Amino acid sequence: MSSGGGGIFIDPAFDISHIILSSFYLALMISAVAASIYCKGLHSFASLVFYILLIVGCALRAALFIIYILVVEQLATLEDPTADLLGTLPSFFFFTVYSVALILGTKVVDDHLPSTAKFNIKLIMRVIIIGNFIMYFMATVLYILDYVFPHPSGTGSLNTPMTLIGQIIQMLVAVIYVIGSVYFVYTLSIHYLRNWKEFRAATRNNDTELEVIRKMFLAVFGYSSLSFIVRAVMTAVTTFVSITSWSKDIFYYTVLEVLPMMLLLIIMTRRTSLILLYQQMLSLNLFSCLTRKKTEKTPLITKP
Repeated sequence: MSSGGGGIFIDPAFDISHIILSSFYLALMISAVAASIYCKGLHSFASLVFYILLIVGCALRAALFIIYILVVEQLATLEDPTADLLGTLPSFFFFTVYSVALILGTKVVDDHLPSTAKFNIKLIMRVIIIGNFIMYFMATVLYILDYVFPHPSGTGSLNTPMTLIGQIIQMLVAVIYVIGSVYFVYTLSIHYLRNWKEFRAATRNNDTELEVIRKMFLAVFGYSSLSFIVRAVMTAVTTFVSITSWSKDIFYYTVLEVLPMMLLLIIMTRRTSLILLYQQMLSLNLFSCLTRKKTEKTPLITKP
């Protein structure tokens, strides 16, 4: 970080910008907590994963930015392995949040199609579950190695990983976001091209709740996928090139992370979205609902 002279604070611009970023994540965290409580009667295992990881990820980001300020002001130190862990773990959590939203998205898009044009949702679910399992397994192994292997003494860098394992972890984040975004864009695009007549015929009625959520999802999905690809490129570049700029951090975290997560949260707070996700989990028999007794009936969507 740049060190200025003549003032009380070493880098006031960095301090202010990262207090703002921390407040953004705190606001998103509080919104997610409030939404999860408001919708508690409709939760499935998948929706609980969505809310819990979103809340924890936002809490870690908010705390990390305050720690960054203390490090820049030379009031605290941050070792390399800890900097790698705190800096990248929320990215893995947010990718899982994105994955859960995509399960809902395929259900929303698929719900209005005839049986001959429906997605193979079981295959998509299998890819999501296995992909996330592999991601967390690799991340866990790398985090352990990062703490076990010797690393340079001193404070960890806030911009670029200082160890080989740290660089591998950051590149893993970049690769996962690229693969995830490209896979789902490809899947939805190919499915639409193969069944475009059914899609157009089924979306003529624009007055239903499902149609509103469908349009919201397609818009948010396109923006989220693009933002994740952009952040993957920036993550890969900053793995090897230190870009010290508070304005870069504002753009990166606000436009490419906070905003996509906020839009996904808005979709997940709609009653119809949670019911669809709940029904999807039960129909695939992959997860049991954690918030309802087995004797309770599945909530139904009232159609006009």
